[in-house]
Amino acid sequence: SGRILKTAKAVSEKLDATLVALPTLFPLDSEEVLKYTKDAKLVVTIEDGTKTGGLGSLIASVNSESNHPVPMLICAFPDVPIIHGTASELDKYYNMDADSIIRRIEEKLNG
Repeated sequence: SGRILKTAKAVSEKLDATLVALPTLFPLDSEEVLKYTKDAKLVVTIEDGTKTGGLGSLIASVNSESNHPVPMLICAFPDVPIIHGTASELDKYYNMDADSIIRRIEEKLNG
């Protein structure tokens, strides 16, 4: 969604990371995905959906089948009923706001 794309742009600018926006999940161009992931230190997906069955799952599948799989971080909502609140409240609560995602990426990179 537009809100999540804004978040992804803020994260990529803060971390000087490459941002690739995929307009659709199907059909997924695996070769195009691998073009961007093959030399990455970490592949991060950010999506306005649940962790299972979304963009992150598709990218993880392509990544795991490649000759050079790289570590991944899937930023999505948990596979549980979501509490009620505004979009910004939910993003903060589920660590899907830019600051939380940056912190998660830094933790993953620094082990």
